[in-house]
Amino acid sequence: MLACFRMGIVAVTTNPNLTTRELRYQFRKSGSKSIISMKSNESIISSLSNSHLMKILLVN
Repeated sequence: MLACFRMGIVAVTTNPNLTTRELRYQFRKSGSKSIISMKSNESIISSLSNSHLMKILLVN
């Protein structure tokens, strides 16, 4: 998160146990355009692929 702050990016923390609908709502309301998440959350994140998000980055 420190790297995000240094780059001027606003970090929005979330709970990956939320439903797709809840995550989509949270990302839409926060104005998020990108997601950086653990690769273990890939199935959850892939269900958001049709939303307004422009970039999705999965890391190990």
